[in-house]
Amino acid sequence: MPTVCLVLGGGKSTLQAVLSYVTSQPSVPVVVCDGSGRAADILAYAHQNQSRERDHPDAFKRHVFRMIEESFGVGELEAHKIYKTALLCSKWLNFSSIFSCDKDTNTTTSVESSNRNDLDCVILNTLLTGYKLSPVDKLGLLLTWNRDDMAREIFERGNHDWPENSLYQAMMYALVSDRVEFVQLLLNNGIAMDKFLTISRLEELYNTDRGPPNTLKFILQDVVKDPGPNYKFKLPHIGLIIEKLMGSGFRASYSRQDFRRRYKIYMCQKQQHRLSSAGVPKTSGNGFKTPADHVSEDLNDSRRFTFSTYNAGKVSHFQCPFAELFVWAVLTKRHNMAMCMWRQGDDQIAK
Repeated sequence: MPTVCLVLGGGKSTLQAVLSYVTSQPSVPVVVCDGSGRAADILAYAHQNQSRERDHPDAFKRHVFRMIEESFGVGELEAHKIYKTALLCSKWLNFSSIFSCDKDTNTTTSVESSNRNDLDCVILNTLLTGYKLSPVDKLGLLLTWNRDDMAREIFERGNHDWPENSLYQAMMYALVSDRVEFVQLLLNNGIAMDKFLTISRLEELYNTDRGPPNTLKFILQDVVKDPGPNYKFKLPHIGLIIEKLMGSGFRASYSRQDFRRRYKIYMCQKQQHRLSSAGVPKTSGNGFKTPADHVSEDLNDSRRFTFSTYNAGKVSHFQCPFAELFVWAVLTKRHNMAMCMWRQGDDQIAK
């Protein structure tokens, strides 16, 4: 699990903990909050004034000793030990960041985007630079943190060979989590929605428990007899729900004969696939297997949602994927997502 040591104030043991983090293998990145007092201020001063330590060692040492005595009230011998520890910590420039609690004077070290002065950006940038993550791993981490602005920079740098399935799973995560900016970013960077959206993925979207509350399950009781507590939405039933809402003899596309024929073929192929793969250990298809275990755990948490990699071929795809996602977004009350799909679609939806 990727870890960042965040130093806010802290006592003598904090300095020793920081030293153990930055000297461990692999090293653990450290973010020091300058202005939070005690150990944090000592580390920040030592880190930012290393040139002074080389050019004016006596003045530098006196200043650090005074900070140690004021912070911890220790004697000269103990202060000398603390001084040596702080000095050792300050040498590890590559894995340290200084965050100033005074936003007007905030500076960061070893951070890709030093113009971002919020603490969460400093922590996230420290994670990205402190661990050797691939572009796919970084995208997964930024999705978890919902930082589309930083993800955009990864795409703009270019020259990345993105595994198709990884981008598809990123799109699923963004849709389920209602992250409209990420969806737009992925669309702008080459995801083909006619290949991405399958019957299986669309049903997963309808069955996710994430997102705003909606009334689908209440309407379902009017069109499906005794759905049961473990019921999973199926597209033909979504068609019945749409017809219930529209009224006046409206015929939903999921209720039409051509779709029902395709759906039957899809279900048969899915059943054959399930039988043929019985006994084979299942592996995750999230595309974000990284040292950042918390990212993959978040993507794969079965209590939230799972991602299917099953693809039944052309029979499972849609001619107008944005229209299907627009209907899904409306029915699940993802209003901003619905507007995004409405703008993207080039089909029969009224403009």
